Amino acid sequence: MRQLIIGNDVAVAYTDGVLAAGAVDIQKEDPAGATSLLPADTYADVKKIRFVQGTAEGKNIVSPWIDGKDIVVWKGETFTGQTAQVYDLTFGAGAFTADGEVTIKVVNTNQGQAQFDRKSYVFKVGPSTAIATGAALETAAVAAILADLPDSVSLVAPLGTGIQFTGKTFSLSLGTELSNFRVSVEGLTDNGVVITGSGNSVDPSLGYGDAEVLGQYEKSLQGDRSFYNRVELPNTPPSYIVGGVQYDTYSLVADNGALGQIKSVDNVRSITIAINDAALTAAQADFEAALNPWLATVPGAFGPVTL
Repeated sequence: MRQLIIGNDVAVAYTDGVLAAGAVDIQKEDPAGATSLLPADTYADVKKIRFVQGTAEGKNIVSPWIDGKDIVVWKGETFTGQTAQVYDLTFGAGAFTADGEVTIKVVNTNQGQAQFDRKSYVFKVGPSTAIATGAALETAAVAAILADLPDSVSLVAPLGTGIQFTGKTFSLSLGTELSNFRVSVEGLTDNGVVITGSGNSVDPSLGYGDAEVLGQYEKSLQGDRSFYNRVELPNTPPSYIVGGVQYDTYSLVADNGALGQIKSVDNVRSITIAINDAALTAAQADFEAALNPWLATVPGAFGPVTL
């Protein structure tokens, strides 16, 4: 069971039992009714908690009750933006010794077992051509690739001794993937100009807490293509991730398995809490101040997560 709880830096406040839209609270199980967890609460007093998200629809989203003895993971990640892949192909700037062809291929490796997307660029090189040197090849190749960019590449630039390719970051709104590609070259051997380097100078990364990535995760939890199509009456659930926002993310995993359940399938509850860290930081501090002390007293004795 996976769940995403989303907070947009709104202070905890209830009206007739409904949490303020955009707020995230931690409730404790109480015979008299669920109430907010307090920093002074310990596992000796409070066995079970749940997370609550307030929505603009006036309905609380809640997690299942989680017993402290079942918690196996408590961690957090401060927002870290996505990083696009940067690939450097370097070669000598000197003269070609014979006429021939150089082929530069950019191959998108994002698609696993499917046929890879690729682009090939062929150049006539050598003493009797317009591309007599590695420096001239750099200029011609950058111009040709910019005129017909591969899907996975957003920018191509000269390095002075080669070519630099910059990939794309993941965007739910633009429909782009996080680039992962490689570059191969044919014809730069035993002809006066040789490859001196080929590989990433910057590795691609989705980072932590990017709104585009969290938005995709939110949609995947809501169902195929973000909603279950009811034929004539599609039921499209609202999205609570706000585009362009930086989120700190917390992860809590509980293993409450019982006999007959499939390990890590039926018995694992994974809760991700994403909290907007850009505005009312007091709301995030209150969240940590209530949860960290209680988690320190559960059987796992988890250290504090302070973002």
